[in-house]
Amino acid sequence: MIEWRSDASRQLQNDDFPLTVVPSSHLLPWWQLAWMRWGQFTTLAQLTMGATLGWSMGLFQALLALSLGTLILLMVAIPMGIMGQQTRLATALAARQTGLGQFGSGVVSFVAGLSVMGWFGVQNGLFAEGLHALTGWGTPLLWTVGSGLGLTALVYGGILAMGWLAYVTVPLFLGLLVWTSLRLPHLHPINWHAAPGPHSLSLTAAVTIVVGSFITGAVLSPDMTRFHWNTRDVIKQTVWSFALGNLVIGGLGAWLAQAARTPNVAHVLASTVVGIGGTLLFVTSTIKVNDWDIYGASLAFVNGLDLLGKHRVTRQKMTLIVGTLGTLLGLLGIVHVFESFLLVLGVAIPPFAAIMILDYGIRPHKLVNRFNFSSLIALTSWVAGFTAGLWIPWGIGAINSLVITAVLYTVLKKMSRTIWGP
Repeated sequence: MIEWRSDASRQLQNDDFPLTVVPSSHLLPWWQLAWMRWGQFTTLAQLTMGATLGWSMGLFQALLALSLGTLILLMVAIPMGIMGQQTRLATALAARQTGLGQFGSGVVSFVAGLSVMGWFGVQNGLFAEGLHALTGWGTPLLWTVGSGLGLTALVYGGILAMGWLAYVTVPLFLGLLVWTSLRLPHLHPINWHAAPGPHSLSLTAAVTIVVGSFITGAVLSPDMTRFHWNTRDVIKQTVWSFALGNLVIGGLGAWLAQAARTPNVAHVLASTVVGIGGTLLFVTSTIKVNDWDIYGASLAFVNGLDLLGKHRVTRQKMTLIVGTLGTLLGLLGIVHVFESFLLVLGVAIPPFAAIMILDYGIRPHKLVNRFNFSSLIALTSWVAGFTAGLWIPWGIGAINSLVITAVLYTVLKKMSRTIWGP
């Protein structure tokens, strides 16, 4: 196990060790992390994703697409999660142990940090608009500030506080969802092999939607799995949460779209349950994702600033900064003007996973502290994969960029060994 600088070990225990390995005394049972991970899937966004499939294809094909998409996500999430468990390091920090080196780790930090902080701003703005529409109280501006700062305070408490949030909100969301579904006034028959909507969706396109909905979360798996005891726990947690998240929540969304004969399941649920029940359903479906956006961005930026040689910033202080900036971005209208930029960043993150998985599997536990030829190969592969992911017109950009980066990185590494030796 790698030991990092001794001064980092003196940080507060509830800072969640952003620049050190997680000590054995702070590891968690797999089911606690699985519950938190599943919380990232128990959302209206996941229901809507499933509804898109259920409206545009038969329920059997929709479930098949959800299953295939889950398998692809697991092919990324499991090896990234194992890396996090074996190194006990956050994603950006673990990148230092691969050919990316310190410079590449810095690129990972700022790309991933900007991406998840930006999505927090987007989701917090939408969350505030939804609460204002549901309750009629206050203004969207007040809801944006209140929800943003409230979640920031929660994430300040660390992963254990976020765990308690999931323990409460996940069963509450599921209970409200089942209760609401049973109250639907009229249920249409299920189409197992034909799309109820006017336009059909191919299996390839459907799998693309499933993968695209959570590929960034799969890449950032080490942020959570560094708290696992062993590889077996990583696999159990990842398979359990991804399978239930996509097949149960996504599958329920597909069923609702067919039963209600509309892809707008959020509107169906909102019109079925109103008042406190509707507000709770909306709140519990959103905050479990927003807190991990703040958390992931904080870890990434702490690593980035450390690489720049700046004074050590704790995760808790960075949480306050990220939460405040994300809330401010929401107030400035990021919901309407920044999403295209965030989608570009979403294509930039998966190629890092290709490099980290390949390089860590070949050369585990070797720390790269400077920019060298291996770093040049890694960053060249990342730029090429990222560019291809943006410009290739078919498939999903995130997966295209990941595959192309993996192929190019493997070829360039073999060429370098042939020419210059190991």
